[in-house]
Amino acid sequence: MNYPKQYETYFLTKDNKKITIRPLKTTDEHLLKDLYYSLDKQSMYFRFCEVGRNFCDTVIQQEVNIDYHNIFCLCALVGEISNKEMVGTAGFYLNPNTNTAEFSFVVKKLWRNKGIGQYLLHHLIMIANEKGIKGFYGTIHFQNKNTIHIIKKSGYTKVSPPEVGEKELFFELFFEKE
Repeated sequence: MNYPKQYETYFLTKDNKKITIRPLKTTDEHLLKDLYYSLDKQSMYFRFCEVGRNFCDTVIQQEVNIDYHNIFCLCALVGEISNKEMVGTAGFYLNPNTNTAEFSFVVKKLWRNKGIGQYLLHHLIMIANEKGIKGFYGTIHFQNKNTIHIIKKSGYTKVSPPEVGEKELFFELFFEKE
């Protein structure tokens, strides 16, 4: 599928910083790798359920080689063309059997609480709606209060508490009331 330029946009943060929001490209490999390696231990654990993950070229290539239909990822960029920095990313991975998609996102610590994560989620919801997807699902560490808050205020949600001994909540976010 061709690059979907129609989903490129800008977002102005709460402190008036201009963020470029656009679909991830294969050429973003080094920016994505830099973002992931910049995460502190807690952020890495909350996003990947492990610390010290190795983001080799093969792993990153799997994340940037997307089809923009079954797999769709957005990135949040700051800086000039010659000096771009990826400060966030969000994506969905369609399960055609349920017509819902697994959702995940991460925003660099210095760029949090500026509305970027929520904007990425809402932009992905708009895209998923256009593609006929009925909702998102995923898991969140129960201590990841910011993500839980963003998910809960983004649609019709159902959050299941963790099983005994587990640390992750399961969420479902539907775009329309069922």
